[in-house]
Amino acid sequence: MKKRLALVILAILMMFTLTACSNDPILEAKQSVVRIYTEYAYCDAQGYPLSGAYLVEDGSIVGQIGGGAGYIGSGFAVGDNEKEVRYFVTNRHVVEDEVIKYITAAEYETFKNGGQVSTHTGYLVLQDAYIVYDNSMNMIRANVQYMSEDADMALLYIHTPTNVRKPAKLRPFKEGELRNKHESVYAIGFPGAADDIGIAGGNPNLISTIDQMTVTTGIISATVNKAESWSGEGELIQTDADVNPGNSGGPLVDANGYVLGINTFISRAATGINYATSINDIIRMLEAQGVPYLVGGRTLSAQTIGVVVLAILVAAVAVMVVLTALKQKKPVAKRTITGTQGVLAGRSFAVKTGAKFTMGSDVKCNICVKDARGVSRKHCTVSFDGKSVFVKDENSSFGTYIDGVKIEKGQSAVWHRNQKLSLGSENESFILN
Repeated sequence: MKKRLALVILAILMMFTLTACSNDPILEAKQSVVRIYTEYAYCDAQGYPLSGAYLVEDGSIVGQIGGGAGYIGSGFAVGDNEKEVRYFVTNRHVVEDEVIKYITAAEYETFKNGGQVSTHTGYLVLQDAYIVYDNSMNMIRANVQYMSEDADMALLYIHTPTNVRKPAKLRPFKEGELRNKHESVYAIGFPGAADDIGIAGGNPNLISTIDQMTVTTGIISATVNKAESWSGEGELIQTDADVNPGNSGGPLVDANGYVLGINTFISRAATGINYATSINDIIRMLEAQGVPYLVGGRTLSAQTIGVVVLAILVAAVAVMVVLTALKQKKPVAKRTITGTQGVLAGRSFAVKTGAKFTMGSDVKCNICVKDARGVSRKHCTVSFDGKSVFVKDENSSFGTYIDGVKIEKGQSAVWHRNQKLSLGSENESFILN
């Protein structure tokens, strides 16, 4: 028995070590990166929508306002849970409102005929921000939790955590640590000739897979601390890694895939000079907002020690699991759905591992909410994989909600214990235990 346990421990150690050594650190870093898509509305100085007016930049008409505007950028996930994330870091300028200049349609006729007109001040106002995992059919609405006034960075969050991305590992550094070392860095983000996806040649489907990301390489040529910064944008890292507007908000990582900063802006004074907001500023923002984060090591020896310690812990857990399994049969995981309001109030339904069933007003549904107002015939599908319960909205007419947060049509969300699921409205509600 002891020999078998020793062999199990040795096998797990070897597999863990080989896996750690074979991982591509840049590919690992890409697992945290997302596209950020934002929708804006054009408004006048009083906040009323603008339509039919003409945008003016540097004294020239650049186009007519026909509705809203969509912009893209990049971002990356942060947190201390490897299995799911809910916080994302990006640039402030990706999600902040913007001042615009415009003239009315009547003034345009005067301008077109050579007359003098004065421009009006308006605003491009953020309406919605989305985290895009795959494409425009698989994105989730995000909220802006914080925008820094001292540096070009912002923090977004989503109501329901996702396991589609992993949290990035951050690398804080001391003042002067990166200077004159010409360390190699990699800028990761999503390609785009411009942030405005409405222009010709844009990416209307918002294809945002990991394979779609670009990685450009360069070296650190300088660092600028906050006292020296001429831009008023906090601590900066200067690099020659190519960056385009679509990369705004994406991470700048080292050879180990650890984040050193956020790709922020391109120098207009010289070519091949780009700047990233320092990870030190980002960490200060996360700590002030109470958001946990992971810190990466810097040396191979530290990594090796980490691998060995983790491997031993994994081996110990594996041995305990094997011994426990030999002593007793593992019980089947299950959940209980209980009606709290409406037609099925007080009724309970057991949900076992592997279960998948429908809820709706149709008698063919596994849980039939018959004759309930606002409940579609096939309203949603519920599934349980033994760890998490997932709810998928089946294009219902009046929506599916978890704790008041609407699930996008055709999309899925995790239903945690003690959360309330509502079909159409709170009149037909259930709780998960």
